[in-house]
Amino acid sequence: MNVRLLVLSALACLLTTPVHADDIYRLDSRNTKVTFVGSKKDGKHEGGFNELKGMVTIKDNNPATAQFKVDIDLASMFTDNDKLTDHLKGTDFFNVRKFPIAKFISSKVEKKGDLYEVTGKLTMNGNTKEIVIPAKLDVAGPGLSLESNFEINRHDWKISYGAKMIDEKVKLTLSVMAAK
Repeated sequence: MNVRLLVLSALACLLTTPVHADDIYRLDSRNTKVTFVGSKKDGKHEGGFNELKGMVTIKDNNPATAQFKVDIDLASMFTDNDKLTDHLKGTDFFNVRKFPIAKFISSKVEKKGDLYEVTGKLTMNGNTKEIVIPAKLDVAGPGLSLESNFEINRHDWKISYGAKMIDEKVKLTLSVMAAK
């Protein structure tokens, strides 16, 4: 009888041990900002995106387990010049009517010194390319924070209009402050 009680007690402990679920952080335009700077010979233009949605899943509060899935609504693009904004949305650049969403899906996150490297596939303009985003990434208390500044080569996504007038590198800034 004591053995039976011991087995039942052990089973009860196993069944009541808390199981840690993944933490999910929802991303939207209220907690996530994506901005860019494009340069040319005689200056630069700044812009960004007003609408995006996505999520980050993290296990055991460990940033290295983060999995990112983000969709950016390219029609929500803005710049410091309305005429430029319309041109960027057209067929010379992003072709927003045909490709309205840019997608990023991460494949791994690795700690590198003080930063993390978020590797994943970015799809824009009908083309997909793997990128590595260096980021300050922190999971503390009830929130997730990410800060990153990096460059991409626009030609990798077949955005090549004005090749000799516009720099091929575009500077991106990401900022996330998301609660669980």
